[in-house]
Amino acid sequence: MTPFLNPVGAGQVRYNAAHARARNVVERQYGVWKKRFSCIDTPFRCSLETAQTVIVATAVLHNLALSLVIMRMSIPFHCSKMKLW
Repeated sequence: MTPFLNPVGAGQVRYNAAHARARNVVERQYGVWKKRFSCIDTPFRCSLETAQTVIVATAVLHNLALSLVIMRMSIPFHCSKMKLW
């Protein structure tokens, strides 16, 4: 959906604000994804089928990396219990 060009009423104004917030989140994630995999930040020089495979593969790897970071953050870690040698 697209935002209202000339919002009329509080509902349309709220919708436009929510739409802008959601778009910002999505755009930031695209930026993180493109920074992690610089190959998708440049024009593809391959067949459409290969480009689709690269996009899906990098999306899966990106989501996996995010999941692993979240899992690591949820595991309690205490430096005092760590054996160095």
